[in-house]
Amino acid sequence: MEFVANPFRTTVTGRIYDYIVVALVMAAASALGSVLVSSTGYLAIGVLFLLTVIGLSMWVDRWPVLAAGVLAALIWNFFFIPPVHSFTILRDQDKILYWIDVGVTLAAGQLMATVRQHVRYEKLRLERASLLLRVSQAATSTPVALDGVELALREIDRTFATDSAFWPGDQEGPAIGMGAASASESAVIGWVRQARRPAGRSTTTLPGVSALALPVLSSGSVLGVLNLRFRGPKEKLSPFELESVEACARQLGIILEREQVRLLTEEKRLLEASDRLHRVILDAVSHELKSPLTSLSIIAENFASVDGRDRQSVGHEMRTATRRLQRLVNNLLDQARLESGSLRPKLDWSSPADVVNAAVSQVREQLGSHRLEVVVQPALPPVQMDAALMEHVLSNLLLNAILHTPEGTPISIEVRMGDNRKAVVFEVADRGSGLPPAMRQNLFKKFARADGGPAGGLGLGLSIVRGFMAAQGGDVTAAPNSGGGARFSAHLPFVAHEELVGEEC
Repeated sequence: MEFVANPFRTTVTGRIYDYIVVALVMAAASALGSVLVSSTGYLAIGVLFLLTVIGLSMWVDRWPVLAAGVLAALIWNFFFIPPVHSFTILRDQDKILYWIDVGVTLAAGQLMATVRQHVRYEKLRLERASLLLRVSQAATSTPVALDGVELALREIDRTFATDSAFWPGDQEGPAIGMGAASASESAVIGWVRQARRPAGRSTTTLPGVSALALPVLSSGSVLGVLNLRFRGPKEKLSPFELESVEACARQLGIILEREQVRLLTEEKRLLEASDRLHRVILDAVSHELKSPLTSLSIIAENFASVDGRDRQSVGHEMRTATRRLQRLVNNLLDQARLESGSLRPKLDWSSPADVVNAAVSQVREQLGSHRLEVVVQPALPPVQMDAALMEHVLSNLLLNAILHTPEGTPISIEVRMGDNRKAVVFEVADRGSGLPPAMRQNLFKKFARADGGPAGGLGLGLSIVRGFMAAQGGDVTAAPNSGGGARFSAHLPFVAHEELVGEEC
């Protein structure tokens, strides 16, 4: 579909063409009338001219129809009403019939021309509404607003035979659509940004420029400029076409403004959620720091008065509070390293048994009455890993099992070769209450804590475990333990030591 000229605006070319059509049709009607007059009479010929003028009104504009009506009256009078070849009408009856016929011819012709023009105009309005609907659908068909704008530009190009582009309100932003603008187009685009008015071809401002630029406006600012280059010899848009292009620019402005509102609303929602999260984290960190610091403060104040028999108990409390404080600080630092991307694992060949022993020694004092079982598959080869990170992973998993299981229950740690020798698996299993169903989706997320869990901690341990495993190219999973409890499995990719040496050589 391509828009045509405004039906209420005729061009000189259009008038000449219509007048030629009127002349040819009236000549044909006169010839037909001269053949039929002898058998039908001159009154029937008047009806023939009336029908001819009404028929012409369905094809030509208002003024050519008026000319056809006048011409039909003159021809009928001169060639058919007695006396013929004269404009004199002798009979009063013929005079009355003549002027009635002339009035009916002119009125009917003008009425039909008006109806036809209104029909054409309503058709064009429907076509413009259809264009705006397609532009809106294209602009909102993708989740990315600028991708939708590009699809909308293609609809405009198909309609008006143009190559269009959208230049954002920020002059540094890249254009969407056609390539780089010429120097004259860039100047016009800059002027449109400032003046907020159309310029270029088909307008009264800088009409000599080859393209047409229209501002895409929101309620308070210029969102961008719609620039159209014309294909082919067409010199300018008709007023109706120009109004349609301006309507497309307004529609793009409405869509982009709505997208801006949506983004601002989403940003506000995220900021509010972030603010709430920061408050929760601050409260949790404050509480977790306060508890061991309070214990250390009380111990320091009363340490001088403690006799020798109680010094061992006080020392144990000090170590417990210090470890808790150190664990909290280490978790915060580790999480910061993961989120900043500064963590760089130092992969080297290490013995899985040595890493397990180091991790167990870190948590031995926290084991209490838990029974720990360590099983390492015999003849397990060295594994390429960051021993310090892996030690931290296993100690975090062991501490998690200690905190979430009753005193006296068993905890096991097992190291074995995975299926098809593609991974080495480190498993920590317990006999606690198992994994809460509501927690399984968020188990490894930051600050995730089970309802009714023990006091202490920020919910960072398992998040750090997953981050450390991912940094080494591995992963960690959680599943219910057979017989009750939970089982956490850390998988490290396995590469045979001999293969690596062969590649280096």
